[in-house]
Amino acid sequence: RIITNKQSLSISLKATEEEETFWLEVKPNLFRNSVATASNKDTRCFIASAIYADQPNKIKHFRNLRDDYLLTNHVGQWFVKQYYLYSPRLVVAMNESSLLSTLTTWLLDVVFYFSVNPWLLIIALLIFLSRSSFIKGS
Repeated sequence: RIITNKQSLSISLKATEEEETFWLEVKPNLFRNSVATASNKDTRCFIASAIYADQPNKIKHFRNLRDDYLLTNHVGQWFVKQYYLYSPRLVVAMNESSLLSTLTTWLLDVVFYFSVNPWLLIIALLIFLSRSSFIKGS
């Protein structure tokens, strides 16, 4: 049995003689040319969902960052478009590489921490800049 709509194609397969049914849903071009807008909230957040599956508040935080900050300017919209283009492949690669998964988790943890505490980012940048100017002055 095949069920279609404009967004997806679902195929029902009879798996055993006990008439168990499994559904396979295919969504062609799901990631191509897809960018959320402020008026059309997009629930996708591939990497954060893969990393923080058991922490829905963090996933919501990243969605809010996307909607409230990134999608409000051209550079952010470009970044989101690139994110939707490459992040599904990154999630697959993360599942195959524990090193990549660990590095991505660390990076997202840093982004999350500094987005929740932006004043700490300013302090960290000031310390970094003062140390690099101190080193150059030596």
